[in-house]
Amino acid sequence: MISNIRYAALTRWLSVLVLASLLTAPARAAESAAAGGWDLSLQPYVWMPTLEATTSGGSEINLGFEEILEALNWMTMVQGTAKKDKWAVFGDVINLKLSQSGNDTFEVPVGPFTPTLFTDGKYVLKAWVITGGVDYELIRTDKYSVGGFVGARSLWLDVVLTETGTIRHVSGNARESGSGWNVDGIVGMQGKYTLDDKTFLRWYGDVGTGDSNLTWSASGEVVYKFKRFEAYGGYRYLTWDLGDNGALSDLTVMGPRIGAIFRF
Repeated sequence: MISNIRYAALTRWLSVLVLASLLTAPARAAESAAAGGWDLSLQPYVWMPTLEATTSGGSEINLGFEEILEALNWMTMVQGTAKKDKWAVFGDVINLKLSQSGNDTFEVPVGPFTPTLFTDGKYVLKAWVITGGVDYELIRTDKYSVGGFVGARSLWLDVVLTETGTIRHVSGNARESGSGWNVDGIVGMQGKYTLDDKTFLRWYGDVGTGDSNLTWSASGEVVYKFKRFEAYGGYRYLTWDLGDNGALSDLTVMGPRIGAIFRF
């Protein structure tokens, strides 16, 4: 038991140190880019996912993309890469807030009576997802390249669920809430395959653990080169098995995404 606790604590702190160094690496690379050798890229994107989650109290959250749009208060999604020769550092940041309220009515049999239950519910979900890694190019040919990387992913969640029920002017309230950081070390591979002089495919996959029981991510996209930038579209899947120690016990976000790549 003690060894497991020490292992979890060590994994968490190593992941925090790796993530902190990765987040500052692009800035250091940008400073030295003028001296030559670094290829920099900035990639803003729009993800159009569905969201499935279970709270630590057992409540389920299932949101389609249209529901996410209706509940969206703000959203920021961007990736960045700094590459030199066979080495690269990369980062991905997602920040969003969702909130929505609604009401419903139910007929509730109570002995010979069937009074109406009026319910009002609201949820608020705030999240940061920060992923970073150091990649080394393992294979490079004229048609394709493959790299392997190590890194970390951090998830911050703040979830509040409230519900009020009223039967014949008698009201009751229920509330679930929780927040906290979750940090995991990850390993993975990524690569690309050239179709022609303007089009290529790229793919990404990682798996990790730490504060989570398990987290993994996968994506695949088609990229087309324009004169001043590149545009891409594809699909991304991201999931966590968080256990019972946080606001959520599991979280999955998946769906298509589109974006642009600006190179410097």
